[in-house]
Amino acid sequence: MSSPHDLVDQALRSVDDLHKHLRRETSRLVRSQDELALVKATCLAWFNTTRKELEAWDIVADLPSADQGFERLLRLLDKSSLRSTYLSQLKNLRQHLASLRPTALKSKRRSQGPATFEPAPDFTPLVPDQRMQGILVRRWQETVICLQGGASLAATVMMGGVLEGLLLARLNLMPDKGHAFKAKAAPKDKQGKTLALKDWTLQNYIEVAHELGWIGTPARAIGAVLRDWRNFIHPAKEFTEGVSVTQDDAHMFWTVFIQLSKQVLVSARTP
Repeated sequence: MSSPHDLVDQALRSVDDLHKHLRRETSRLVRSQDELALVKATCLAWFNTTRKELEAWDIVADLPSADQGFERLLRLLDKSSLRSTYLSQLKNLRQHLASLRPTALKSKRRSQGPATFEPAPDFTPLVPDQRMQGILVRRWQETVICLQGGASLAATVMMGGVLEGLLLARLNLMPDKGHAFKAKAAPKDKQGKTLALKDWTLQNYIEVAHELGWIGTPARAIGAVLRDWRNFIHPAKEFTEGVSVTQDDAHMFWTVFIQLSKQVLVSARTP
């Protein structure tokens, strides 16, 4: 997640870019569709993205002046306004945004209530065996415990493991596993023979699940992100990459994990 200072700088750059663009033209009024669209996009980027991210920080109380500046720009779109008016508004808006920098540097995250996490679903449609159902539920619960305790890396590793277990269970549910082994994404050895399931990785399961229609394209993409970060279980990788899994990362992965799990469960209920 971006820092408040980075978010303010991002808004400043967008305002500066808009100012430069509007200065290039010599017409007295701003009324071309390209220019009006750029003004609108700049304002909406503030309200729909940057402003919302800043609400997580205690800088939020200092934002009204900037909000009003962007609102004035939006109101100018309702009529053919002078170019000089746009440039003047942008100059004032830039001053308001620049004044936020000192506060942004010192701001802290706003306190929030304890996060709530979705309980384990009913795995019966996917896993007939009661013992395996119990294992999946227990691991789901342990993942939640890791999230609640701030053990971000452990939670991420657990999510990857549970997801791999769900995908393997879905594959075992197939009356004819031949469709999975013949999938283009199925892993193969040097001779072109499909590997045994015990040699499949999470990446292989995700790719085959997508090819067979169990998960959608967006889920496949975000599943790959979870897969990559799960690999940080290896200390050498964290050392080499110079990054670590944060609490925000783990909470984001949890959202991804929930969506993937639901899609796999839905596919198990579909004839």
